[in-house]
Amino acid sequence: MSLPELFPKTDEGFYHLTQAGWERRDAEPFPAGRLETWRFHAEVPSDAAKQQVHLERLWEAPDLTPEQRAHLRRRFGYPIQPAHDLHLTIDCRD
Repeated sequence: MSLPELFPKTDEGFYHLTQAGWERRDAEPFPAGRLETWRFHAEVPSDAAKQQVHLERLWEAPDLTPEQRAHLRRRFGYPIQPAHDLHLTIDCRD
């Protein structure tokens, strides 16, 4: 007999943008040389619902220029990419 799945299912933590791409690290020490840090919260309310993900940029390197950020965004995107099976909210001021 299998156990029923329990909902909602949640996950939360931090993603850090480095020159090599996104790295998830939920506790300090955060990656050396990070350029941005984003908090995420993900929830699946039920087995019939889309996953809901909220991303919020918390920190950015003070010397990161808008041009550098645009280049990194083109290269690596956001830490969680949009998809048809999730509802993604991105909270930042680009």
